[in-house]
Amino acid sequence: MAFVIKPWQRSFWTARRSMAVLMLLICFLCGLLLSVHLNIRRARAIRSNAYEQQLMAQSGQDFRANPHFEEQFALFETYGAHTCDVLMLGTSFTQRVQWQEAFPELKILNRGIGSDQLSGIEFRLPQVLACKPRICFLEAGINDLIYRVPMDTMARRLRKIFSMLRDQQIKVVYTHSFYCGVQHEGADLLNPEIRAWNKTAQLLCQEMNIPSIDINEVISENDRRKNEYTLSDGIHLNAAAYQIWFKAIRKYL
Repeated sequence: MAFVIKPWQRSFWTARRSMAVLMLLICFLCGLLLSVHLNIRRARAIRSNAYEQQLMAQSGQDFRANPHFEEQFALFETYGAHTCDVLMLGTSFTQRVQWQEAFPELKILNRGIGSDQLSGIEFRLPQVLACKPRICFLEAGINDLIYRVPMDTMARRLRKIFSMLRDQQIKVVYTHSFYCGVQHEGADLLNPEIRAWNKTAQLLCQEMNIPSIDINEVISENDRRKNEYTLSDGIHLNAAAYQIWFKAIRKYL
């Protein structure tokens, strides 16, 4: 049966009244969206404040307080000094990879330790030098930022690491720190620090003629890791990001 608009209905839904109802509906939806937006911002601020308090509690933490350090350092001592073509030195970004499988044509040693700082890497350099690698790929700095190590201290330690490796005729290639994704609770605090540190490290690399790798221009946008290149924690790289890093590394082999 066809729907018929009765005369009294036609007179009620005038163009002016219809426009007024539409405007009220639009205002309601805008208010709802604004409320959702403000709640999201408020939740992020609460999360960032909690993370900042956590960072303050960890500020200045010694590398030996890292529970992974003693375990991995002891294992490296047990392995002994094996000569190699390439040595991968760094943090959990380095530790997580089976580098020998990624580059089967080379003899590669993995000397990454999760949560390690530049001070920890400097401390264990004798282990690295004993392996006499032709090339050392170094990735470090993110954990120093997390533990609030002053940037001038970071730069001084990085300079010393570069010098100690080059004094033994080891080619050094430095990988800049990766930005965090939105999934990480401290992304809004850490990413500006990562940007500042990468600029500082790049200036040092240029001064000392150290080649460097920066894949942030591919895996990140607006100083934030793209979702397709991060794990659920917002910190670590996924397989797609590692493939890009592998490709950048291969240029120096």
